[in-house]
This record gives sequence, structure tokens and C-alpha cells, in this order.
Amino acid sequence: MPGLGSRQRGTIPSLALIFIVLGTIFMGLAKPVEAGAKGVVGAWSQSENAPGNDLGNPPSFDLGQPPSFK
Repeated sequence: MPGLGSRQRGTIPSLALIFIVLGTIFMGLAKPVEAGAKGVVGAWSQSENAPGNDLGNPPSFDLGQPPSFK
């Protein structure tokens, strides 16, 4: 079996997170707000912006000068 591509490699953890969040709601272990908060934490930990992930060169967010209202 060939190795998983980057698309499939990202799909498996995302689907697992969805099933975990919905499973806790359906089993009554968490309210929707609590499960949503856990889902946000899980998604953030999987993202490229989580601490410990090497971003190489992070993007610059220089927005320039603010508009002048005269």
C-alpha cells in the first residue's frame, strides 16, 4: 500500500476529532458547548499554529498605516 498523501494524512485526525466530539454529546458525557470547546482545543492542537510546530517562516501581519479620518 502506498504512503498516505498529505490530504489523507490530515483527514484521518480530523474525522477522529469529529467522531469524538459528537460521540461525547450523543453519549451524554458532555453538553454541546463543552464538546465544542474540546473540539476547538483539539483542532488547535492539530493545526500548524500550535506551539512546538515548526512553521519555518511565519507570515507577517503588517497592515500598514491606519486610515486617517479628517
